[in-house]
Amino acid sequence: MGNRFVFTQHLVNVSAWLWLYLSIISAALCFALLVVIFIVGLHRPSRKFLDRVSFRIVCYSLIANTAFAIANSAGGSFTGPTPACGLAIWILQLSLQLSSMLNFCIALNMQLVIVHNIDGRRAEKYYILGCVILALAVTIPPYASHQYGWDLLVQECWYSNDNKRERLAWQIGTQLVWTGVAVVGEVISSTILLVFLGRHVMRRSRIVETTDTIVNRAKRSDGTQGRRRAGSIDKTLDHVRAYKGIILRIGLYPAVSCIINVTSIACVLHTSLTDGVHSEEDYSFLLLSDFLYGGRGLVYALLAATDPALIHALKTFAAHFICKRTRSPSDQAEKGSHCHGSTQQTSTIMQFAPASSAGTDVRDGDDVETATVAGPYAVADADRMRSVGSGWTDTNVSMGISVDSSDPLTEIEAASISSLDSDRVAFQKKI
Repeated sequence: MGNRFVFTQHLVNVSAWLWLYLSIISAALCFALLVVIFIVGLHRPSRKFLDRVSFRIVCYSLIANTAFAIANSAGGSFTGPTPACGLAIWILQLSLQLSSMLNFCIALNMQLVIVHNIDGRRAEKYYILGCVILALAVTIPPYASHQYGWDLLVQECWYSNDNKRERLAWQIGTQLVWTGVAVVGEVISSTILLVFLGRHVMRRSRIVETTDTIVNRAKRSDGTQGRRRAGSIDKTLDHVRAYKGIILRIGLYPAVSCIINVTSIACVLHTSLTDGVHSEEDYSFLLLSDFLYGGRGLVYALLAATDPALIHALKTFAAHFICKRTRSPSDQAEKGSHCHGSTQQTSTIMQFAPASSAGTDVRDGDDVETATVAGPYAVADADRMRSVGSGWTDTNVSMGISVDSSDPLTEIEAASISSLDSDRVAFQKKI
């Protein structure tokens, strides 16, 4: 029984509409998110959350994905050969390569900063410059050689060369290889970082467990031993859960990139190798390719919208205006300080010691206010300090912090827990 499939004009239109409408949605969402980021960035207390190299690269990638979605929309709207068709595909390919390379740079930056202690701010310009130069280098030659245009195989704007071997060579050499290399690099950098972070969590957890053992031995005769043990275990589990969130976030981008890019490469290769659409299977690959290219910007916009840096900035931005709206002249003085405190960065860091230690020095960092109290113990997250236990008291007056404890063993236990807190906050700040 022969193949009765016919690639009709209706099927061509369905493919074009899928590509077009998904691209329009992607462009609108990417642009709307960029506007939100711009508005939040104008608010000074919120801006410090966004002032991170990795998040700025995410924004550059969003811009590239916006251009990619707009070019997709233009490409999906054409119904026949036109000079604008080739231009639209060149912009599409350029923005596609920029997006893939910038996503790789996000993972590379986290690896260099966290694993190798390289200053990401100094490397930022090299990330951007390298991506732009490489993207132009791989997309200008095919555009200058008139390889982009109306594709007779799929009846859409794509590669216009009707010679199968030449077409495949141009596709592999100027698109597929570079997209694949970017994905592989992203996965490798993320894997290195995840292994490093996993080992770090295990080391820090062992420190907490050792401290628990010391405290429990010293308090063996104390009836509060079981309660303290349970409290320490809960704190350790809090750290594990917090690091799990970081690990999942780090692994999310390469996982999404693999799914989208590897599947897209497979679809493009299938269409080129089969010389067009000659069966329902071929048409399914074409629709999948249209879906992936059209919805790519949508997926990356959703990833950017759930970025912890943006979420924290939005919370600070919202808290500021909620407090401003609800504050009346009669209680302005009372609520004003509370609202100001609610917009403070949650990753405020402090070093602490027993109250017997003398001297308090307060300094402002680049992204975080840091209060330093002389003493031998490790760094702690100020927010976590408020829930360490009833034996601790802390006050915050103009960022000056005083900590008192009547139990030296409590100090040791809290210091170990707080050291783990500090490392977690430091990782969040770096990424």
